[in-house]
Amino acid sequence: MNESGRQLAGILEEATGRPLVTVEDYQQALPRPVAEAFVRGLHGHTGARCRTAVGSGAATRWIDWEIVPLPAPLKLMVVGSDVTAEVERENTEVRHRQQLEQASRLAALGELIGGVAHELNNPLTAVLGFAEILAISPQAGPFREELQVIRKEAERARDVVRDLLFMARPGAAERTAVDLAEVVGHVERLKRAAWSREGLSVTIDLAAVTAPAMANEHQLVQILLNLVTNAEHALRGRPGAAIRISGATGPDCAQLTVEDNGPGMPPEVASRVFEPFFTTRPGVGNGLGLSLSYTIAASHGGRLDLVTAPGEGARFTLTLPRTAHQQRPIEPDSETVSRRLSFLVVDDEPNVRRVCERLITSMGHRCVIAADSASAAVAAESQDFDVVLCDFRLCAETAADVVEALKRVRPTLLSRMVIATGATTEPGVEALRREHALRVLAKPYGLRDIAALAAEAAEAA
Repeated sequence: MNESGRQLAGILEEATGRPLVTVEDYQQALPRPVAEAFVRGLHGHTGARCRTAVGSGAATRWIDWEIVPLPAPLKLMVVGSDVTAEVERENTEVRHRQQLEQASRLAALGELIGGVAHELNNPLTAVLGFAEILAISPQAGPFREELQVIRKEAERARDVVRDLLFMARPGAAERTAVDLAEVVGHVERLKRAAWSREGLSVTIDLAAVTAPAMANEHQLVQILLNLVTNAEHALRGRPGAAIRISGATGPDCAQLTVEDNGPGMPPEVASRVFEPFFTTRPGVGNGLGLSLSYTIAASHGGRLDLVTAPGEGARFTLTLPRTAHQQRPIEPDSETVSRRLSFLVVDDEPNVRRVCERLITSMGHRCVIAADSASAAVAAESQDFDVVLCDFRLCAETAADVVEALKRVRPTLLSRMVIATGATTEPGVEALRREHALRVLAKPYGLRDIAALAAEAAEAA
């Protein structure tokens, strides 16, 4: 036995936990395919090659084996080569290839969902808007409950589309005051069906959340989804499985906690859970979820902590800086909107233009509608407007074309322009918003959103 052979014997002894002395000891310590080939070689003088794993967990070594028959009086030779580094390199290449393929699929999915969001949110805007118009009319009395159902279901469809967009096309890393209850709500809606199907008991307690956190909402949703998914995997197949999601805010920080009553983790696993590609469930996920979550938390000036022990479940706590001030939502106020405002609505959908006109005029304001950049420029050339509400995707244009048209005839309108879109995280929307400091209004919008725009415009005048 040469030096490499002695190293291989040491690997086998470590894997079996006992010293190997006799041929029978080595035969019993060999992985099953190698042991079977060893017996065949002894009695039939046949050779064989195979690759097997020796050991388990972090101590796993990959060995290439070769059984070589020898002429009498010798019988055979067993050759083992440690190829762990080669296997790990191959696995890394496979993971990278899978990640590239996944990124490509997600990019294509993002484009698809962006188009779907546009096509769904335009009719949803009309449904939601007309339901609200009918609800405030004197003739709505006998149908008020039905109209409320229409409004709620339209809002529910809107939330589904927005949640899909959060997953398929994360937004830029801009940070704003984020309501933790809304973040948990997004995740709860995405996971509700799976929780019911798996028989998971999920408790949500946000009573101690009294202020927003300063964060990127899309990345916060991603972190929470990763933590919840990790808990689901840990609980799979366990009776009485339960997850608790809770939140709290203090003077300087905000926290979200996800805890489960699963098997917990030993120290050697807990110390590595935030390492890229580390996973205790090969074939389930890519081992990047917790690592990515940890990185996002750190980039926010926060942290992600784990408390766990075998048999005691796991508790992940995300801590983020609190916003220095609470942003006051713009609410319609009778004094603020007492004067009559002028709106220019640019949208290629006739029903959306119609519902906007009805919503705006129902509040006593004036509304001019346009279907494209050319008609918007004609309207802006002849009169000024307090608010320009422009759809991002027009029939053969985007809002960028409308921006250029308004620049030529009345550039002051750019500061009063609001982009309406169902795909708020689309790269084109984000680029246009940043370039011209525009506001973005998510479709479908309704009476309350229009009223908020009017209040803001009146306050700025």
